[in-house]
Amino acid sequence: MTRFAALCYAITAAAAAVGTTAFQPPPALILPTLRHHEALVRFSSTHDSITTHNNHNDGHYQLEQKTWMFQDKYPIAYEVASAATTDSDEEVIAVPILLLNGFGVGSFHQHRLMRQLLIEQQNKQQSDKRYVIYGIDYLGQGKSWPKDPQDGNSTDEYQLGYSADMWLDQLASFVQEVVISPATDNDDSTTTATTTSNSINNNNKVHLVGNSVGGYLATILTHKHPQLISSLTLLNATPVWGLNLPGWDGKLPAPAVPKAIGRQMFNLIRNEDVIRQYLEAAYVRGEAFDGTFEDGFDGWGCIASNASGADDSKNGAATGGSNGGGEPLGAKIRACTEGNGGHAAFASILWSAPASGISFYEALQQVPVDVLLLFGGDDPWCTEAVGKRMHVTLASRCDGAACRFVTLKNVGHCPNHEAPSAVAQVLMPWLDADDSEERRVVPLDSLSQIQEPWGEVVIREVSIEESESLGCGTRSLPRVNKLSSGCGDDVPTSQDLALLQHFNNQESTCPGTSSNDLLLLTGRGAYGRTGNNNIIEFLHALQYARDNDVTLGLMLRSDYWVFKVMLEMWMSVKDDDWEARFEEAFCVKIFHSEDEVKGYNLLLSNFEIPTKELFRYTSKSPLEDYIGHQAQDLQTLFRHYNNGEGSTLRGSPVQDTMCSGLDAVFGKHHKDTIYSVIHQRAWKGCQA
Repeated sequence: MTRFAALCYAITAAAAAVGTTAFQPPPALILPTLRHHEALVRFSSTHDSITTHNNHNDGHYQLEQKTWMFQDKYPIAYEVASAATTDSDEEVIAVPILLLNGFGVGSFHQHRLMRQLLIEQQNKQQSDKRYVIYGIDYLGQGKSWPKDPQDGNSTDEYQLGYSADMWLDQLASFVQEVVISPATDNDDSTTTATTTSNSINNNNKVHLVGNSVGGYLATILTHKHPQLISSLTLLNATPVWGLNLPGWDGKLPAPAVPKAIGRQMFNLIRNEDVIRQYLEAAYVRGEAFDGTFEDGFDGWGCIASNASGADDSKNGAATGGSNGGGEPLGAKIRACTEGNGGHAAFASILWSAPASGISFYEALQQVPVDVLLLFGGDDPWCTEAVGKRMHVTLASRCDGAACRFVTLKNVGHCPNHEAPSAVAQVLMPWLDADDSEERRVVPLDSLSQIQEPWGEVVIREVSIEESESLGCGTRSLPRVNKLSSGCGDDVPTSQDLALLQHFNNQESTCPGTSSNDLLLLTGRGAYGRTGNNNIIEFLHALQYARDNDVTLGLMLRSDYWVFKVMLEMWMSVKDDDWEARFEEAFCVKIFHSEDEVKGYNLLLSNFEIPTKELFRYTSKSPLEDYIGHQAQDLQTLFRHYNNGEGSTLRGSPVQDTMCSGLDAVFGKHHKDTIYSVIHQRAWKGCQA
């Protein structure tokens, strides 16, 4: 990923990792009366570093807002959701769950999922287990800030670096000191929701559920501290971290240039219009985040009281909304940026390094716990194809841990907020399972459709066979020349190259077999001074043929660019049947003269139009299909590019220009290149 692309991704994540509003019937309508043995007791702790600020208790569920001191220095805001407190003498097992946010939001982004999980648990009427659900604001996000931030210049900010490693340290300390720490009965003013004399956490572990960058952190945390984690659930996890820009280690105070850049970029992403645009991209339905529905823990799912002609009791949703109401999500995000520390924190994050010691996919492959991938299927960034790559990575583990992959159609980047009912429906049986064997088989999509207030969500489990089949299908071009180990032999396999693309090419016939239409490439006049533009025209022509179900023809004459590019630059010819194999691999038809074209319905031809018209062609097919097809075509070219041996049809020696170019760009690591495109006479690679 180029740094500019990563910057765009970071800016996108800053505004996109946030959510929506969900339907919740009032507990009085759907839940049985709470019996004394079904009640969740109030928990208490002896930690002096914890204070309770506010409680929200509607008689059924409660939300406690607290502060914990990280490193005895930084006040960290967190919340604990549980069933409402009642008296009970019966011992129950506390099941702690930690929900990790995406970038740019606070634990308010988890309120809908918190409450829905509690509702699902109560519906199952389990008397021996009680969920205790935590949400936390990372330092420098939400309500967690140094005591007196002064744009990076205060005493508490000195040498503070907002980074993945710092957040991982914060989370590890929080889990150990608060979530699974032994507790005893004490003053209610310092309550936590871990254990008491009649509610115990038997295995001293927590279930992690991470959305967006929270999924990145959850994965690395699980790898570093597996003894603390019961299971890992990734909700559209981002497999990358920030930019790691050079020239500064990210520790405050910031130098002049990073400080100025950070201030400018921070002001840009917190602009209300920009936040709205990113939310519109991140969410499938605007009603999930625009304030149409209540968004607070006490009353999410009902029509907001400030909506025109709205009825607070519509859909039978709970009323209240004392900690959220119908405030648009964008306004909540904006409110998190109003303090004196945001500019410095954002600059620090831009320059900070990824988690030290290991990459996301390396950590994912080594996590020794059960992992559930739960992805919004319409996420424009962390697509279903990204989830499939994670699925395949997890399946390669040899430790016997369970791994499942479920998609939610009509849901974007933040399923915890846009589809809390659907997420809870899938997550509940996963969390309730006792071991890996049970998690491998427990039904996760027993309900294929869930109705959220703003629309329907379709639940579908993805098999490992489907994830593994993602790639370039079965058609391949037998090698026409031995490729050198320095280039072609190291090109990724078909699965590796297209794994990030949402594409499964299973076509049994080539485009145009049902019609007489023909798109003919002749290339009498090349567009641009090198063959790279012509390669793009060739790739676009292949796409045009697919989009319009027409035959793609290549006029193979020595004075046409198609001949020069395809048979001098890319192919070294030694076998007599190369034409037939080339036609089969690319689903094209080769012509040698204009007479052979007679009888076809010539739609477009380089006889009449400049080649740059194909260079400018824009496909209307879904983006994931377009990228997948282009990846397939590039892979085929890569795998059969000549290595400087053999000769062209005209008898001249072929040249090893592309292999040396790849080695120059990627060195010994060029085999790790996942997806490449040609642009302006240069190869640019994107490493995962």
